[in-house]
Amino acid sequence: MSYKYLQVLCMLGLVDRIAADYAYVEFQDNDTAEIRYVEIPLMLFPCDIKEGDLFYTTEIDGVTEIRCGKPPI
Repeated sequence: MSYKYLQVLCMLGLVDRIAADYAYVEFQDNDTAEIRYVEIPLMLFPCDIKEGDLFYTTEIDGVTEIRCGKPPI
């Protein structure tokens, strides 16, 4: 019998500002506490967002998804 392992990676993000069709967001690396700044097209968010909103990304088996709100614990 073989088992397949499910790998899950989660990063928390904060919407810093919105301009034109992009969200300028901050991601904090949980391991190093380093903050990364990223531009994400608004069409990739599955919900309406505004400045100050939290979201998270999750990667399962190589597929990354953006999800709105705080990640479940």
